[in-house]
Amino acid sequence: MPKPYRIRLEEAEHGDVKTARVAYQQAIDSGVPEQAAMAAVDLRVLEYEQGKLHAARAACQTALGSGVRQQAARAAANLGDMDHQQGNLDAARVAYQQAINPGIPKQAARAAANLQALGSVPAHSHAARVAGQHI
Repeated sequence: MPKPYRIRLEEAEHGDVKTARVAYQQAIDSGVPEQAAMAAVDLRVLEYEQGKLHAARAACQTALGSGVRQQAARAAANLGDMDHQQGNLDAARVAYQQAINPGIPKQAARAAANLQALGSVPAHSHAARVAGQHI
């Protein structure tokens, strides 16, 4: 019987990056929506830390398409962060707005604060109110 995702992941994280990638990919391929979406978001972190921006972006897209609102919001916020760091401010704004739309408070507040930092949110907007409520 295969080990649960988190146990395999913990083992992989204490090993090497290749093993961690395999554990994440197995979870993504598992067919369990929440587990797959969570693994995709986690894989994004691993790939980003390894400097594999294209792979990190692909992992975010997987989570965005998962239908799991909380993980999709995290992925959108992560995409916004990556775009912002790379100077692609228009794409960052779009991604941050995607992170706000599902209404997950933590991600919405993070994304709204980042939009405000970009000067993209009028003080009276819904995003500004969200940022003020959760920061």
